[in-house]
Amino acid sequence: MRLCGGCQTKIPDDQKGMCAVCEQDRYGTQRGDGIKSNVAVQSDAGKTHTQAGYDAEIEPLRKIKRWHDRRAQVIKRDGSCVRCKAEGRPPAPIEIVDHVIPAQIAIEQAWESKRFGPIDKYAGYYLLCNLAGLCRSCHAVKTLEDLSHSGPWPNVMDVYDAQPKKKWSF
Repeated sequence: MRLCGGCQTKIPDDQKGMCAVCEQDRYGTQRGDGIKSNVAVQSDAGKTHTQAGYDAEIEPLRKIKRWHDRRAQVIKRDGSCVRCKAEGRPPAPIEIVDHVIPAQIAIEQAWESKRFGPIDKYAGYYLLCNLAGLCRSCHAVKTLEDLSHSGPWPNVMDVYDAQPKKKWSF
């Protein structure tokens, strides 16, 4: 059993997201927020990528255990919508774990840094420092901001380097 994303009641593990009542209340007959769109833009390296939404290459990354584990970590870490908290509004529950710097750009930046070697091509997709828990309304606003972004994106590896690292003692 797990909790419904809307009313926090228990739902079966195989049921996605929310209970049937919350699903109907939230989406009516049409699911989705209607803001995902694929917009091809040039990255700093001159490569064309998808800025919003997911393309065929990275769509499967959302369906594997590694992503679900990362998503659970972000939800546990953030607790409630980070944008609502930052703007002084009452915190709303997390509905979406979002990439602060768009996923495709983060993947490219991590790959180009050569920090994760040839083994992990998609390491940038899973960086905790680039993930934030958002409510649906804040996600819609952030997506529109991403679509209107101009200029180079900040380097996700700079954010990664600034994060405290775990110290190992043996």
